[in-house]
Amino acid sequence: MEIKPISICLFSYNKRYYLTHPWKLITDLWIGAKNLWHRARYGYAYIDAWNMSTAWCEMGANMLAHLAEYGCAYPGNGEFDTPEKWHAHLEDMARRLRKCADIDWDDENEYYVDYFNDLSNDELRQKYWQRSRELQAVRMAFIRETFEEFARNFDCYWD
Repeated sequence: MEIKPISICLFSYNKRYYLTHPWKLITDLWIGAKNLWHRARYGYAYIDAWNMSTAWCEMGANMLAHLAEYGCAYPGNGEFDTPEKWHAHLEDMARRLRKCADIDWDDENEYYVDYFNDLSNDELRQKYWQRSRELQAVRMAFIRETFEEFARNFDCYWD
């Protein structure tokens, strides 16, 4: 399982933009340094608080992936009676948390492109929003199931 880096948001624009707007480079470096300082001091940056669900899921997934790769202990009871089962569970939970953090599920909506190409079509608008509600229900059920599984084994996530 791969541990994915969490963005530190140093540069918001491409290099050519900074050639014509040098003050933006200075402000972006300042904001990036401030975010790094806050993460080092408090464990999170203010930018993480604005998108807490994604930031928490990404950090939790990274911690579980790290524990699966480098951990040497396992609960040893119930459904996790071998280290292999425990590590497989940790990798599965990391994968599920990463999917919870992925908030861009609109590409699963088959009406997405047509809807934004023709905003005046009422029938297409109704189909798009109906499908969006269905996808949201599926997404929330997946998130609920993931966190119920996480809560059920929360006291076992140790090394």
